[in-house]
Amino acid sequence: GGALVHVYKDGSVLATHGGVEMGQGLHVKMAQIVSKVLGIPMSFISICSSTSTDKVPNTSATAASVGSDLYGMAIKEACEIIYKRLEPILEPDMKWTEIVSKAYESSISLSSTGHYSVKGLGMDWTQGKVGPIIILLMAWVHPLGALCLRSEVVMDLGESLNPAIDVGKSRAPSCRATGSLSWNSYFTLLKASSLRKVCSDEVLQWICRNKKLISLQVQVTTKSQFNVSLLRGSKNVRAVFSSKAV
Repeated sequence: GGALVHVYKDGSVLATHGGVEMGQGLHVKMAQIVSKVLGIPMSFISICSSTSTDKVPNTSATAASVGSDLYGMAIKEACEIIYKRLEPILEPDMKWTEIVSKAYESSISLSSTGHYSVKGLGMDWTQGKVGPIIILLMAWVHPLGALCLRSEVVMDLGESLNPAIDVGKSRAPSCRATGSLSWNSYFTLLKASSLRKVCSDEVLQWICRNKKLISLQVQVTTKSQFNVSLLRGSKNVRAVFSSKAV
């Protein structure tokens, strides 16, 4: 993944990366990284809203939960290069705008690119897993549906760059997983007897007339408590600031 960072004379910073913002907070996280590396407020930082190959070529797909890992490290590298150029002119208690103005007058380059690739990234297809997640589900189940009384989800996201975003992004797939795992793939005639308590005679006759296996979806209603938390003390040395992408 690549990134391009420009610092302008007024102190404003424009960062461009190869990722696509799909409403998942990628731009916010990239701005946070710029803020932390350069030590400036978020108000100085803008992220280019559209991915453009004339600025960052040969981009990688924003998929498989690697967006903030790839582009976060690339932006971090670009900002570190710029900051290293500024170190010789730094003085105690200098404001950011003063530092940038002095750098411009000293003909110091205030633009840099960054690049990063994640080594050893992949899924264990033999185990069918790529990362740990713990879900404790308490549900009341009946033949045609279920009422989810309580869900406890713990996600391993390392040292989260933005817990509010990451928890929000974890809620939706957790709900989707609950629905997927409750998919009752097949109802056979042998199971029809268990439906007599809740189905009318007409429905049972319709089931019996269909000799093929019938696929029905069990409705799961989430009620009461749905809690998502992040695992503590889990660091990722291969991603930006020990975080893990969602």
